[in-house]
Amino acid sequence: MFTRTALGANGANGIGNQILFQAENDAGSVANSATIGAQLSYAAAGLEQGTLLFNTASAGTFGERMRIDYLGRVGIGTSSPYAKLSVWGAGTGTNQLINFSNSASTTLFTVLENGNVGIGTTSPQSIGATYKTLEVSGASGSYLLLKRTDATAGTIELAFDGAVGYLSTKTNNPLIVRTNDVERMRIDTSGNLNLGAVGAGTIILSHRLGFTTAQTHIEFANANGAIGSITTSGSATLTSFTSAVGVIDRVHS
Repeated sequence: MFTRTALGANGANGIGNQILFQAENDAGSVANSATIGAQLSYAAAGLEQGTLLFNTASAGTFGERMRIDYLGRVGIGTSSPYAKLSVWGAGTGTNQLINFSNSASTTLFTVLENGNVGIGTTSPQSIGATYKTLEVSGASGSYLLLKRTDATAGTIELAFDGAVGYLSTKTNNPLIVRTNDVERMRIDTSGNLNLGAVGAGTIILSHRLGFTTAQTHIEFANANGAIGSITTSGSATLTSFTSAVGVIDRVHS
């Protein structure tokens, strides 16, 4: 059924047309089911702006479900889309706002009305009303990979295999921890742990974890270089404490 209807309440919205869809209910009566309507959301001559409206009926009452405005913006749940696709929920709780699944009904990506996001889960955990959560869930674990697009770039991973958590570089690159945008800790490509900013005037404590069988040591340094160390012999029978001027003490185990 094609009808010509006044879709707007005032002169700013022109008279439009709509297609009415009807179907027979289980009582044998014809009932309205949906409409697709077109109207001028702005009707000034020469400046007209068209809008396409999609409505469906619930318990006999029509409600707008989607619209496409004069700029091609699509609104679902809103009459004022502000992006190419605007999706509005009915509240701010844990109802699903967006969900993507594959043909096996496996959830791939979910956004809740409270802003929490789940990859591999429909119910990302919430830690508080003012916090936003990104939860990644997989049958065997989760894996977050960060890299540049060029083939020679380094890669960093954050992973959990169900038993062990990992924070690592997959390539020959150091791992750096910063606070207030200042380097505080670095694990270099040999496995050495440096506490403090490299080249800074403050003391740097280096745990030489990439040692040989000959010795292990903890080295203290500042911007001018090494200022002391604690050294253990390869046989683990002698520990030496040294400064920039020489050996301070030796302890036998």
